[in-house]
Amino acid sequence: MKNANKWSRGLFILGILTLLLAAWIPMDWLTMSSSLRPMGLVLIFICPLIGSVGMICAIIARKKWLILGHGLLILAFPIGMGLVSLLNR
Repeated sequence: MKNANKWSRGLFILGILTLLLAAWIPMDWLTMSSSLRPMGLVLIFICPLIGSVGMICAIIARKKWLILGHGLLILAFPIGMGLVSLLNR
């Protein structure tokens, strides 16, 4: 139980840190290998993966705020697209 709580908290912090790091990485950093930008890579692949594993640990640990946080990590791409569409009006 306590081990799942530590894993869940650590994965949530890792997810937030990857989002912040992707915002600071230059956009042309990955263009030699693909056309995917760092923020897109993090929002589409990495955050849902970290959020899914963390959600399982949070459910085992029964921490509701971590379940909500990992749910937001899983839905980071739709949330980001919605914010961008609202800001570009």
